[in-house]
Order: sequence, then structure tokens, then C-alpha cells
Amino acid sequence: MGTCAGTPFYALSKGKRKSYRVLQRLSSSGTYLRQCFRDYHCKTLDKERTLYVFAFLGVIGVFLILTAVEEPRKNISTVDDTLDTKGLKPLLESPGTLVVLCGIILYGAGYGISLTVLPGFLIQNKGFTQAEIGWFFMLFYIGISLSQIITGPISDRHGRKKTMIWGLMMISIGFGLFSGKSGWMVYLWLFLASVGLGVFCVSSLAWLNHSVGNSLRGTVSGTFYLFWGVGFFVGPLALGAFGETTKGFTGFHILALLYFFQALLQGTVQYRGEKVYHGSR
Repeated sequence: MGTCAGTPFYALSKGKRKSYRVLQRLSSSGTYLRQCFRDYHCKTLDKERTLYVFAFLGVIGVFLILTAVEEPRKNISTVDDTLDTKGLKPLLESPGTLVVLCGIILYGAGYGISLTVLPGFLIQNKGFTQAEIGWFFMLFYIGISLSQIITGPISDRHGRKKTMIWGLMMISIGFGLFSGKSGWMVYLWLFLASVGLGVFCVSSLAWLNHSVGNSLRGTVSGTFYLFWGVGFFVGPLALGAFGETTKGFTGFHILALLYFFQALLQGTVQYRGEKVYHGSR
């Protein structure tokens, strides 16, 4: 729903990057708008009619796309067309880059675990109801959306190395402490973890893109999502299998320790003066 509402702004936005950020944030907003709609209408509409409402909103989105979105002008090119493959090899051989890519795998794992294993853990071990799980998802996407809004300017001012480490520490604290809490305190610490996920996502992607020239930015963005996908797939499977023998608590504590050690590793490697290109922060 957020994407449908935000699509017309694509043609009006100044630049692809700004347009993408607008759509990404509005898309995330659709998740918690859906939860608000669900809580308001759950007593008056059954599940089938609720799906009809969202299907109707999808039709509206199609209409908005057909009437308001224009094709970008083909005579404008903002990216260098020359592919400089020579600059990619030293980037991937850099210890700093490899450490960041490991962090991206952990980011994908945390994202996947939050969508799959964590809701089941909250239901089984915390006694959460379906409505409470809905509120968890709403706060999860709010945290990611807000962090993406504020992290860009902060990372530009203080450096992306620092904000990546801040994000990893927030994830570590959130995942490490929530399992011993109850009630709204569970939401609080998981909200902190979701903010940390958003902070690391924006900072790491920006760091990779600023480490190469224009001709390789698409390549490193693809690399980002490749490593994110590995973590997203493997993380929930590993934690789910491990949680069956440890009741889940130790699994989340170990996950928190992984984020903590990743933050220490990135701080150690990156603050030794490791730079791939001048100007990379």
C-alpha cells in the first residue's frame, strides 16, 4: 500500500537515489499502516473481506502507475558507461571490504530471523498473541524506516565506519537482552535491534558505493544483496536448528555475541588506516 501511494512521486523526484529512498520508506510504512487498519476493522470485517480491501488498493496502485508514472528520458545518463573491472579486484581483496561483507551476511541473518524464527519464539516462549505479533512487525518496520531516514545525514557527517559499528552494537544489545524481558520491554529491545539493522544497512551500502567509481556501483550493490541473501537464507535455518536443542535463549545470546564480535572486528580492521580508495569513509 505504501508503494502504491508513493509510486507517482517517482517521476517527480530529483534523481534516482532520492526517488528510491522515498519509495523504500513509503513501502515500509505500508506494513504498519496495514496493522493499524487490521486492528481498527478486525471487529467489523472478516478476513476474506479484509483481503478484498487490500486487493482494491492494489487496483488503485495499478491505476496510479498507468496514469502518473512517466518513463525516464533515455538521453540522460548519470552513470559512467565504462566498466572498470580492474578496480573491483583490489576492492574484494581488501580486508576492510571482506569484513564489511561478513557484516552484511549477519545483517541478512538478523533480518531473516526477525521475519521467521523470532515470531515463533515470541509465541512459544513469551506467550504472544497474533495481535501482539502484528505489533512486533509494525515496530520492526518503523525502526528500520526511521533509522534509514536519519542515518544518511549522520553517516555523511561522522563517517560510515562509525555508523556501521553503532548499528552492529544496537543489534547486539537488542537481541542479547530481549529474551530475558517480558511485556513491552520485549518490544523495546527488539525495536532497538531493528533500528540497528536499518543503520547498518544504509551505512554499509553507502560505504561500498563510495569505495568504487560510478561504473562499479551497480556491481557492488548487487554484491551487497548477494551476501545479504546468503545471511537471510542461512541465518534462520541455523538459529532454528540450534534453538531446538537450547530452547532458543542461548541461540539469541550467541547471535548477539556474533554482532558484538563483528563490531570489534570492523573497528580493528577499519581503524588501522585500511582504505581501498581515497575518500572512502
